[in-house]
Amino acid sequence: GMFGLYCVCADGSNLQRIAGGDFHLLYPDASPDGEWIACARSLSLDRSAASDVYLVRPDGSELHKVIDDATFPTFVRSGGGILFERDRSRVF
Repeated sequence: GMFGLYCVCADGSNLQRIAGGDFHLLYPDASPDGEWIACARSLSLDRSAASDVYLVRPDGSELHKVIDDATFPTFVRSGGGILFERDRSRVF
């Protein structure tokens, strides 16, 4: 199958897919305020495959692209931005 984003209770019950589809959602990171999840979206798991960074609400709504040609998104913990990697060599 495809990698997606899931929510599950701490005891392992109530597994629910919150986002995914005909693409892989990888490397999720929750925003400090819990309002958003950043993730990379790719059509392939190949290491050199193109990916973009998306944001989605924890309930799966409002999935939208925020950065082209990027992977490994990480929210800045003090707020105000997302760090990401490009070309497997540069961090922005």
